[in-house]
Amino acid sequence: MGPSASNEYLCTHDELPAWCHDNDFVITGYRRPGGTYADAKDKGKVTHGQLNGHASAVASDGKSLRKPRLRAKASEPFARSDERKTVTGVETVSEETILFEHDTLQKCWNSIWLYWHNETVNIHTHLWGALAAVLLAFLHTLHYLDLLPSFLNPLAHHPIFSPRSFPARVLTVTEPTSFAGRLRSAVSLSSTLGAGQAHVASKGASILTSTTSTLVHRGGGGMAGSLLRRPAPLNQVLQFDMPLTATHIATAWSRPPHALDIISFTAFFVGAAACLSFSATFHTLQAHSSDVAKRCHQLDYVGIVAMICGSFVPALFYGFHCHPYLQRMYTLANLSLGALATFLVINPSYATPAYRPVRTTIFLSHGLSAVFPTAHVLMLYGHENVAKMMGVNFLAASGALYVVGALLYVFRVPERFAPGRFDYIGASHQIFHVFILLAAFAHYVSIRRGYAFWHTVEAIGSDRSAAAVCTTLEQWRG
Repeated sequence: MGPSASNEYLCTHDELPAWCHDNDFVITGYRRPGGTYADAKDKGKVTHGQLNGHASAVASDGKSLRKPRLRAKASEPFARSDERKTVTGVETVSEETILFEHDTLQKCWNSIWLYWHNETVNIHTHLWGALAAVLLAFLHTLHYLDLLPSFLNPLAHHPIFSPRSFPARVLTVTEPTSFAGRLRSAVSLSSTLGAGQAHVASKGASILTSTTSTLVHRGGGGMAGSLLRRPAPLNQVLQFDMPLTATHIATAWSRPPHALDIISFTAFFVGAAACLSFSATFHTLQAHSSDVAKRCHQLDYVGIVAMICGSFVPALFYGFHCHPYLQRMYTLANLSLGALATFLVINPSYATPAYRPVRTTIFLSHGLSAVFPTAHVLMLYGHENVAKMMGVNFLAASGALYVVGALLYVFRVPERFAPGRFDYIGASHQIFHVFILLAAFAHYVSIRRGYAFWHTVEAIGSDRSAAAVCTTLEQWRG
């Protein structure tokens, strides 16, 4: 069912209980929360009297109010009766209009699918986003177990998930330049890739030889002297001359994941799935009751913390691949900030709408703390190199999407400029949800590119280890 301001399941902002008030610029399309009538009675907006055995709700201004049945059946959301009786000259309604309240889990669940309201976009964006995160984690597991269906390989190996070109060979100070050395390299690569890619391996060995000779002659004192006296660009040290093919050769060359890779991707998927599923749960049950809404709101914020922490882990792992100490230091700082943010958001004192800017500032600070490790790795290796090593451009895009979405949410743009126009589609909270999905995908691309880089250069390097790659990088940086 599409948006409809006359939907009997819905109400306006003015009809909401006080605990539901959050965005004054969204006027219509609210699901009528459980306890709406009780809230009105508690605030003295209605009084009860007995007239000839019939309950009657009378407003403070003397006008008759519609009284909702507190436990209306889901199959009979609303009912009407025009039967009227006159007692001592006063006309009363024998059976008043029964209004629908979303006061059960079943009713809240039905509201996801049966009719459109101003939370529909919020629920569906993160519900399907959470399912996508779980599906991706499942596909990664299948890939690790060599059970991924072949028809998914083109998608799994899409060029967006690795640099536009990839390192053909890792050049170290001990790299062989003799014919025998080149032959051993070609044979090694051929055995790794298979006969179908042997010609690609030979080409890689040729590129290696020519580049090595250039660096040695240009340095005047061997490759070590060349790297130390006149640092060459990293794309000369770690050759990026082999183009990607439709079968994504870089992945075919890369070694299998090890435990830290699995931990890093697991942290990301768990954080993303928790954030998006908790968010969908909150927006679904927000109309249930005041107590349930508060608990789910806290759960929503805990999910945000989980996503920030989970996103940090793989980025730090691939960005500081050669610096375990920095990995541990920044990871500990991230988890500490996450623990502080969790404490603040589950504290009842900060759970009210009045503290919404404070909560948003806390999460922005937690998320923006990524600026420090990112700036650090950029200082170590430079933007061009880090873009190849860990997909920093996609990481920056992810952060920008989070920040812009959060700012739109805080300042209620665009609905503050046209109250009521964006009630069902296009409100700031809905835009924020879409931006979160885009940011999560950009971050996923970033860590996939980091994985592709490190696993490729390690697999085809002379030493076939992270130590050999890190030695080369440090020589270039020195």
